[in-house]
Amino acid sequence: MKMKAKTLILTVFLASMLTFSLPLVTAANTNETWYTDGGYYYDLVAGKNTVVGEIEIDYDGTEVTVLLTMENGWTLAETHIHIADELTGIPQTGSGNPIPGKFEDNQVHSAATTYSFSKDISGMTFPVCIAIHAVVQKNSCRETAWGGACAPSTTGYFPGKNWAIYIIWEPDA
Repeated sequence: MKMKAKTLILTVFLASMLTFSLPLVTAANTNETWYTDGGYYYDLVAGKNTVVGEIEIDYDGTEVTVLLTMENGWTLAETHIHIADELTGIPQTGSGNPIPGKFEDNQVHSAATTYSFSKDISGMTFPVCIAIHAVVQKNSCRETAWGGACAPSTTGYFPGKNWAIYIIWEPDA
């Protein structure tokens, strides 16, 4: 009888863990890249699984523009963006963690809902690597966010020990 009770308790525990963790897995795996009207779109994800905004990448043949647009009451406190034609061109520690404070574009914002950064990439080879890091806030909650999270076909993880992500991007031919 004791074995049946333990089995029942374990089964209920595992079922509840699956039920409560399933939305997190689903939310994290719904982020994908999409293309429309000449722009490429990615999610800006905070805390590994909360979509807090959208990233649009536009290209005019010479210059790439990265536009961050916040959603659901989230705002930007800081943005750090770096574009390089290979991953080693993005500032990193010796262990491979990115250093957002050394990215080519570093901005402090006062509850911004949009931000745009443009760069001439005419001398670069494709695909390029785009690292987009932000500090986002909603009410008293403050989180770190990365652009392109969970779009496995068009992103990569930095080789370090955190969840930092970069976008592998090239325009359509």
